Amino acid sequence: MEQSIDGLQWTQDELKKAQRADKELAFVYDLVAAHTAKPRDDDVSAFSQELGHLSSLWPRLEIHNELLCRKCEDVVTQAVHWQVVLPK
Repeated sequence: MEQSIDGLQWTQDELKKAQRADKELAFVYDLVAAHTAKPRDDDVSAFSQELGHLSSLWPRLEIHNELLCRKCEDVVTQAVHWQVVLPK
């Protein structure tokens, strides 16, 4: 399935490969997939600010269709949708 993101075309397989190729996303992906507790700040400090931000979103991160995603919930309707975490 091909998706358009900011005018770019990505297949699910391309997104999956790109997430796995991104060192920081691969680190988070593996932890989330293993249902590991949120990493300690000491573990995250060796990486970038982006990883620190992802760590702050920990309760909202899940793997959907083999992609690392962030849960977004509308506060009014309580509808849930999932945003794919894009690699660098």
